[in-house]
Amino acid sequence: MPSASSRTWRRPSHDGFPPELTAVAGLSVALLERGIFNLTPRHLILPAKAERTEQLLRTEAPIAEITAAAGYTDHSALNRQFKALTGSSPRHFRQALPT
Repeated sequence: MPSASSRTWRRPSHDGFPPELTAVAGLSVALLERGIFNLTPRHLILPAKAERTEQLLRTEAPIAEITAAAGYTDHSALNRQFKALTGSSPRHFRQALPT
């Protein structure tokens, strides 16, 4: 067994799957995402956007700035997706924060 110092960390490919996994499975990244893990890029992006939105809502930044900074094209998209993922609108989330 190799020592800890001889192990090298291998950065995953840009799509998140190590090249060895796609090679061993004999499947493309798209098939791994959709077929095995039932994931699409949207499934990975939306939770990250919601987390970023939560971080920004903890600041005093205006909602319009948060919308753009979190990667949403408009306020209604932010409201709809944030509420679907968290159960709360951005405004209600911010109001519920401890002061």
